[in-house]
Amino acid sequence: MDDSESSRVSSVTPGDSELEELRGMINQDNNDDDTGDFTHSSQPGTPLNRANPSRGTSAVIQAHRLANRLSLGPYTKQLESYADEDPATRSLLLYGKILSLEHKLTAICSPSGTYVVEKPLMDNIKNYVLAVLLSPKLSSYKGEFPRERVLAVIKHLNINVPATMNTDRHIYKVVREAVGSELTQARARIKKAIQQSKDSKQSIYQLATSLVDNTKCAVSVALCARLALLRKVYSEEGKSGAKYWDFVDARLVSIRDVADGKEDKIQIMFTKMLNKDREIYGTTLQQVLSTQSANDWQNSVDDALDSDRAAATQN
Repeated sequence: MDDSESSRVSSVTPGDSELEELRGMINQDNNDDDTGDFTHSSQPGTPLNRANPSRGTSAVIQAHRLANRLSLGPYTKQLESYADEDPATRSLLLYGKILSLEHKLTAICSPSGTYVVEKPLMDNIKNYVLAVLLSPKLSSYKGEFPRERVLAVIKHLNINVPATMNTDRHIYKVVREAVGSELTQARARIKKAIQQSKDSKQSIYQLATSLVDNTKCAVSVALCARLALLRKVYSEEGKSGAKYWDFVDARLVSIRDVADGKEDKIQIMFTKMLNKDREIYGTTLQQVLSTQSANDWQNSVDDALDSDRAAATQN
């Protein structure tokens, strides 16, 4: 619970004197019940003091005064009605209110250290991470940028996401850390696959197929063009080591600079890199590849990246 919520809750919490008065009212009701002044009725919610009708009125007056002291405003009538109930009904109503409050509190706060990313969301994170890393829309592979893009996709698609992720700092932190961890692992898998494809002379289509296997991603021309860039940088002398992804990011910056940020010129450069890759590693299933495009799911991820990038530009 954040400070503002805690302050709001504490501002309506009764003080010691009010609690003592409420306890006194309960004790008074219990004593009256023991004396036999009330008899159980088959109609809940009706005054039961048939021997002394003035007692119900007295309880309502007392409830009215208490409501004024606690500044309950529009809830005054509810407290008066509550005071007019028989003890059994009051106990049931009170417990019901406690359960309702507990449910609301659970919805807005989560005890620190208890949330764990469940499998459905973790599966989505793995798919989103790979889709983002292989997306032609991604402009950087290192730093906070790719993690923020994956989180933007998670929020945009909103599938298997905790309802309170945007308001509960603990849940958001756990999800954010899970995304960061999966990004690290996915980058390592992609780099390893590129190394193996280079050694075994895999075609770009074969490389792409191995990476999207058992995921929601689909092999497309744009995906293969991005992989061609990744394999080209990896093949350059001195760039396949620990700083590989930094070299990739630097190359992407150079591409945008040379193209003056114009999308058509950027696509021309990627097309030429893909054609060069085919010359070096072969053209297996080139005819199939040339006719395929991203599937609807990959397009939805790319659209989320576009929406997030547009929002960031406006801000």
